[in-house]
Amino acid sequence: MYVDTSALIDCAKFVSGIKLKKDYRDLAENNLKAFRRLCDKYQFVIPYIVIGEYAYVIQNKIHADENLKIKILNWLWKFVQDNGAIIVPITDSDLADTLETANEILRKEKENGYYFNRSLDATDSIILAQALHDFDSKILLTTDSRMQEATSILDIEKKLGRQNSLTIVDDLSKI
Repeated sequence: MYVDTSALIDCAKFVSGIKLKKDYRDLAENNLKAFRRLCDKYQFVIPYIVIGEYAYVIQNKIHADENLKIKILNWLWKFVQDNGAIIVPITDSDLADTLETANEILRKEKENGYYFNRSLDATDSIILAQALHDFDSKILLTTDSRMQEATSILDIEKKLGRQNSLTIVDDLSKI
């Protein structure tokens, strides 16, 4: 199961006491409980690019003192340790294919009429592409509605020859 930055940030904010909108607070609480319940059934995979995006968001988009930001950064390491998660880079042999798929996702989303401010960004498309290229992955956890609404995924799954669809969810309590 791949885990996106948005879900991790929401969980870290919840644990750190940063105020979240009710919907995101409920999702974070549900997902934290579900991580513990599901860690024996699923291998949680954090794409390496998520680590960079996580640090960027904490530094540039979370308004908190430096001690709280450090606490949020450290929460990710605790999450990895407590849940047996793995951090996975894109290997050299997969890099070209993954980036080609990421560009195809961006291109198809633009063709499908996404407006610029609602379109996926490059990081999102790389995370999606990496999960799609991992044929063992069945689930991508994200609270990012742009990733949840991506319409290009089914076409790309067929092109890649995936036997099982990648299910994109925001709430692990439904699994």
